[in-house]
Amino acid sequence: MTGRILVIYVIAALALLCGCKGKSDVNPPQDSQQKTLLSQISDKLKASRVYTSKQTALLVDFESLKMDWKNAFDYSGQDLRTIEEDLRTKTNENFDFLLTVAKGSEPVGKKIASAVLGFSNNKNALPVLLNNLYFPSNTVKANSAISIGMLADKDTSISLLVDLMAKDPDADVRNSCAFAIYKIVQPGNDKGSYETLIKGLDDPDEGVRNQSVRALMKIGKKEAAEHLIKKTLSDPVPTVSDNTILALQTLECYDPVVEILVTNIESGDFKIRANSLRVLKLLTKIDLGDDQIAWRKWWDHNKEQFLKEKERVQ
Repeated sequence: MTGRILVIYVIAALALLCGCKGKSDVNPPQDSQQKTLLSQISDKLKASRVYTSKQTALLVDFESLKMDWKNAFDYSGQDLRTIEEDLRTKTNENFDFLLTVAKGSEPVGKKIASAVLGFSNNKNALPVLLNNLYFPSNTVKANSAISIGMLADKDTSISLLVDLMAKDPDADVRNSCAFAIYKIVQPGNDKGSYETLIKGLDDPDEGVRNQSVRALMKIGKKEAAEHLIKKTLSDPVPTVSDNTILALQTLECYDPVVEILVTNIESGDFKIRANSLRVLKLLTKIDLGDDQIAWRKWWDHNKEQFLKEKERVQ
């Protein structure tokens, strides 16, 4: 259970940079809940007999900061940047210790260290983080992948990240690896990730789909457009479909996007129909309600004019 808690707090890095999860409207966890979780983590660290009392307290402090950061992001906290700066400062001040912990085999400390090393902006952490992708714990793998992505070194080898994204059964691991790939690839250079990213558009996890869309947009291969249109343009998750629109605009592809959306609002699947309608209104800047016949007539009558206008704007 502890491992799952740790990766949930770290996985917000994906949302921070990619918007793959929406911010919550509910109230943040109560202090008592956080204290209970931190107490459980402290007990596990002490029970391992690997760390001194001071080192245990330091690791718990890092976990506490990470929880505060996660809550500040999720609930639009005004102190998000302050917490990030605090994490960055403390991570760099304790870099050697955290690197040693991340290298070790004690799982709880390893999960914490792997998660916060990404805040250091110190690329010397990369060899350890890359090696941790082989560690059997899904939480360690996911946290390490996120930190690799946060460090965003364009020269980093991504072959293992690509392999894990394609094959790992754990959604958090795939999601985190997709995030790292998105951060590392460059325009015109997919570093061997293109086919895996295309397959990622079909992933059952919304975060993986979203990361794949954004990575393909960043790489900029126009041939990706047909896959985006078929797979994620009408994704039932709004963030994924919105980013698909942005990607298609970046790739300068409009036809047959609108026509597909008009067809999709006639779908028998409510989620596809509703989201296609929302996306259609967003893209066309007009609102014909949910009248399928009206949309079809509008498109048949305005197709050429609409596409010419888009070409003019480009």
